[in-house]
Amino acid sequence: MEPLIASENPYGHGVEGEPHFTGGDAGSNATDESEQAASRTLCREATRGGSDREQALQSVVEEPHLVSRLGVGTAQCQMEHCCPRCGYDRRSLRVNQPCPKCGHLLLVGYTEWLRQAQFGVTAGWSWLLIVLVVLTGGVWAVLGAILSSAAGASGAVVFGPVVEEIMKVALILVLIETRPYLLHGPLQIWVSALASAASFAVIENLLYLNVYTEAPSMMLVVWRWLVCTSLHLGCTSIATLGVVRTWQDAMARQRPSQVSVAFPWLVIAMIVHGTYNAFALALALSGFVF
Repeated sequence: MEPLIASENPYGHGVEGEPHFTGGDAGSNATDESEQAASRTLCREATRGGSDREQALQSVVEEPHLVSRLGVGTAQCQMEHCCPRCGYDRRSLRVNQPCPKCGHLLLVGYTEWLRQAQFGVTAGWSWLLIVLVVLTGGVWAVLGAILSSAAGASGAVVFGPVVEEIMKVALILVLIETRPYLLHGPLQIWVSALASAASFAVIENLLYLNVYTEAPSMMLVVWRWLVCTSLHLGCTSIATLGVVRTWQDAMARQRPSQVSVAFPWLVIAMIVHGTYNAFALALALSGFVF
């Protein structure tokens, strides 16, 4: 009977000829014909487009069974941003872009993408971004509060607190999810979140005292600026604890952030906010005049 696979390779297309099975160097650049074809396919796929983050997220080079086989020299080259085949400085290249000198494709996962991206962000640019978040965060939350107010009493007790507490930290959460390397520390998260909460409280107070209420009493003015502002800052502080932990967890693990880390703190902030709104609504229904 003739062999099923006729090939110069005694192992055919099986996995028996892989270096880690035959005693060879698993981190070497030697590949058989089928692996070379696969490498060319990966090169084409990597240069078709998509953001560096998307390519890093789709990379499989950080799978446990692959990471354990990386040679020390290859890992060192990745950290030094050089091509492991020819030594070309890769710092000017996009993630997963083939080396222009030798064509070697060094697949990079999320961890290495995050490390590379951090090098290009200065403290000045990082704080400028925080200023932009502060300028838009409060207005963004007010828009959500206006929409939730259309639901009446249920909106004030349930939908309002949920929408407001999420939207006050929404922009910084999006930043942590998509570009965590733009942040240089927890202080920036606290500044952006609390400043957004303060701007939200100011805008909301101005609307209540000048648009929604005719000739507000002095007690109402003091209540709005003292009690309501403190409420927003306090609830946002609770939510920010979860946001900071989300960012710290992602940076420590060098992995994509998980919003589930912040979820319990967001829920606590919503409950506190909703409880206050229910209390204020009960006072109003009982005839209490501020």
